[in-house]
Amino acid sequence: MLLGVNKSLLALTVVTGTLLTGCNEASPDQKSTNPTQNIVKPDAPVGPIVNDDLDQFGWSWSHNLSDKQFYEIKIPNQPWSTVNGNPHQLVIDGIYAAGDIQIRVKADSSKNRTASDVLVNPIIYTANSLVKRPKSPTNPVQNDSLNTFDWEFVSGFSTANEYEYSLTGGVSWNTVTNKPLLVGDVDIDVGHVQVRVKENAADGTAAGSVLISTQAFTAGVLVVISAPTAPVIVNNNIGNTNYPQEIKTNGFSWEWVTNGNTGVDYDEPEYYEFTNDGGMTWQAVTSRPQHVGPKAYAKNKVGVRVKKNAIANQVNPAGQTLFATGASADFYVTRVVSMNTWNQAQELTSAGNWSKAKSSKGAEGCYIEYDINGENPQFWAYAGTNDNADKVLELLSTEFCGMQNWQLLTTTEMKVKTLVDSSYITGTLNHYLVTSDSYYKHWASETVNGIEALKAISAGQEVNAAYSTRVILKWELPDTAKILTETTSTNTALKALVSSQNSNWQTTSVDLINVINNISALVDQPLTPLLSDVTTAEANSKTAFDSLTLALTEYQNKIDVLTLYSTMLESDSSVDKALKATINNNIASIKLDFINLTSLHTSFQSALTVTPALTALIKLTDQKTTANSVRDTLLAANDGADIHGRSLDLFAAAALINDFIKANVSLVADLNSATSELPVTSNTALISALDKLLIMFNNLPTAVDSEALTAHAVKGLERASSGGYSVAAADAVIGTHFAKLDINGDYLPSATTYARGWRCVMDNRDLVRKRMWTLLKDGLPNGADDLAFDASSAGIASVMGTGGLIESTTAAQLCGRSDWALPSSSQLTSLETGTIDGTATIDVDVFPHHLAFDAKYDTNDWSSSAKPSTRFWYWKNEERNSSEQRTYHFATDHKSSTTGSESKEGDEDKVVMGRLVSEIKLIYQLLDSAGDITADTDAAVCAYQPESKVTWQLFDNADLETRSKDYGNTNADVGTVLAEAVQRNSEKLCNKSNWRVPSLAELKTLSPVNHEVFTYSNVEKYGKELCYVSADPARYSRQKCYYTGSEKSDGVDKKPYNSNSYIYRLITSD
Repeated sequence: MLLGVNKSLLALTVVTGTLLTGCNEASPDQKSTNPTQNIVKPDAPVGPIVNDDLDQFGWSWSHNLSDKQFYEIKIPNQPWSTVNGNPHQLVIDGIYAAGDIQIRVKADSSKNRTASDVLVNPIIYTANSLVKRPKSPTNPVQNDSLNTFDWEFVSGFSTANEYEYSLTGGVSWNTVTNKPLLVGDVDIDVGHVQVRVKENAADGTAAGSVLISTQAFTAGVLVVISAPTAPVIVNNNIGNTNYPQEIKTNGFSWEWVTNGNTGVDYDEPEYYEFTNDGGMTWQAVTSRPQHVGPKAYAKNKVGVRVKKNAIANQVNPAGQTLFATGASADFYVTRVVSMNTWNQAQELTSAGNWSKAKSSKGAEGCYIEYDINGENPQFWAYAGTNDNADKVLELLSTEFCGMQNWQLLTTTEMKVKTLVDSSYITGTLNHYLVTSDSYYKHWASETVNGIEALKAISAGQEVNAAYSTRVILKWELPDTAKILTETTSTNTALKALVSSQNSNWQTTSVDLINVINNISALVDQPLTPLLSDVTTAEANSKTAFDSLTLALTEYQNKIDVLTLYSTMLESDSSVDKALKATINNNIASIKLDFINLTSLHTSFQSALTVTPALTALIKLTDQKTTANSVRDTLLAANDGADIHGRSLDLFAAAALINDFIKANVSLVADLNSATSELPVTSNTALISALDKLLIMFNNLPTAVDSEALTAHAVKGLERASSGGYSVAAADAVIGTHFAKLDINGDYLPSATTYARGWRCVMDNRDLVRKRMWTLLKDGLPNGADDLAFDASSAGIASVMGTGGLIESTTAAQLCGRSDWALPSSSQLTSLETGTIDGTATIDVDVFPHHLAFDAKYDTNDWSSSAKPSTRFWYWKNEERNSSEQRTYHFATDHKSSTTGSESKEGDEDKVVMGRLVSEIKLIYQLLDSAGDITADTDAAVCAYQPESKVTWQLFDNADLETRSKDYGNTNADVGTVLAEAVQRNSEKLCNKSNWRVPSLAELKTLSPVNHEVFTYSNVEKYGKELCYVSADPARYSRQKCYYTGSEKSDGVDKKPYNSNSYIYRLITSD
């Protein structure tokens, strides 16, 4: 096994596994099964995954058996035993023949299940601990139409000729010359196309792990991309001496191509390339029409075609070429070309004209001016206009066409240049270049006695500057000796930096290896003391990484400039070839050291991924030990109070493990990525240690372990309760009138946190209903509580539906209740017992994880600098229509409380939480006028609630004239609600003589309304619900009023201007 090399975590997936039947030597004893039931034989595991690099064997779960506890493994000379995971970790460097490793589903007599057939390893495991073997390539891409096979490079092997391929299933191998690999228009079986890194005997590197094709290739028709059509040469108004002016652009246009095989349209310029030398070289197209160069080219030399792999993530061969021979016009010498970069022309307009030079990213471009033969280019840049010489210097630092060091012409040069006839400059570009037109003024530089002064020049003469005086700069290649000096000094400095940082990296690498080895050695001992070493390594890595980040930017800029110089020197025949070679060799050495610097940067970046993984591993390992110790202490406890306290401790320990797991969910993937990105040749020992670290992660606690600890904690609470221990209700109070409850529904000390087992809240205001509320799990946007309403059928976490919040909470009997539901409006607003800026809102001390007050979410939408606010809504039990459900959000510092509605289907883009409520449904006894219990609803005139000992008046109609009365000012006001109460008391309705108008709080207890008892509860006027008047006074000598349907309150006049504005219902108490 390859313990000491960079191993691939991307397991070799074997296309066709091996299944052995009839050899289940450990099937269950038939006597132990139930002969009256059918014996079940489960499906065998499938999809063998052999990872020779990490000594692991994996598989795809059998149907409905997706946990390691259901599987067992057989190793030669060993009995069947339960697997340690999927994949199963084998002995490091074990040697196994094909078929030696067997996996199957275990027999289970309690379920009348026999063992399944076995799955075996189809290829061998080897032991090569001293051999360096690169990882396998990744992400295979097959295209049967184009007969190509592609892949992603292995880190450290980034050229095609470092790979070899086989079309014979590994029997014979050939060096790759091009990528993607062209396999030919032939039939090739699945798995027969294979690619790997070649063996390198010089440095002891073995041939790499293999990437295998997972699809067959079939013979067919070769793909041919047709040539474009309709060639057009674009040079406008040729021969004109007056308006419209002659514009030479050497543009070339054509019609788009459609792929006849796939129907793909190549309808963007970037899908094409052009040539101006008959196809010897090709350049990228940037526009249509495309400027093809400055010379008077022969038409049979200029052509265009679809380029190879033109569209991202699609493969195609280069297309056939359309040459300009069919065009009617000709190409001409083009004296001025507008440029994006120093070697890429500006896009032509759709009419084939020039536009101002600029790059594709909006930066300033430049211009090239050629001689009459289209040769000897001179670079120019337009920096703007200014009438103040002092401000001109500020414009000189601007970069144009990706090049620096632009300069003003001297006054002598400018005088000469402005006397040269510039009529060849097209009118479009006339404003941006030096011209002989006396209308234009140009800044130039003059140095006298070592002092630089700026002068304005026009038509060969010094003139006074004006606001429109132009700043036009030139760029020239530095002196060759200066270029040589710069390449030599850069080469020396970069080598020294690489040497210094390489030494730093070796120290850091050794430190990381030592930490990993110490973790491995300190079995069953505290690992926390190692954290200081990890922190030191992390700090050193961060310092080095930041320094290298800056250095890479600096040296990349230098390389770009020096490469530009070198490229331009190549076309200058006057420069000595030996001098060119020295400069090129220096630049090549700089680029090589830059690669080494980049590798070091990558190494330190990997270290910054490794250190958080080490920190998490250390903390989680020690936390697991602590949690197990707490569990054992709980199991040994006998005293009720001790059992209860230990149970809460275990809740907290399990919560910490869960927090670690959630925070570090991507650590293994990140660690795997960091390992794969490390340069292989210089990090063999560290990569081996990281492979060991990855194996350690397999032994860390999982969510299943955390759930097991939580189950122990729940049983501990039950054991404490059954043993007679309980927390007093007074000790559980939180907020104004709430109490904390544990997962079983028992009281908890008021200081208990969610992590220690607090799960529900009891509302002590209604001791009859005993209303309970669930707590949110995390309250985060896109978190555990952010749910769709009813989209579980689409696999979206929901409140309703199969597996939804209500079903799962009810099934679990959370806090001892099995009737959990969404709250009504009045139930939700009853939670507004806190305040924010004097406005009632939810109390976050009572209901933690309500994050709406967090400054990160509660922002001022009117502030230009603030991020958009996030509102936290809650689902209600009220439907707006068939497709939308009502929602509510509590007031925050920047938002008022509001009712809204959202789609039920899970396509809402809001944060909507699911908080559930449970309460005891009130039971009523129907009373006749004498106060006797009756089952006759027609005879019933009162409803008695035994627990609260209140009696409500009933009505036998919803007639507005009967049900509506003015409130009145005194009991003597005839025909009023107050007079009605006096009348009912004198009659002793239902044998009661203390009838009165209910308070607002008492009216609210009717919601949600039991319509079987209060059959005529809803009375409407003009289609709108009327409210019930209460005894509670409102502002302006009015009375508070309650809508039992919408569960809202309002204020009404005792004697309204409009009659029949509200209704009433009387109450009496025992």
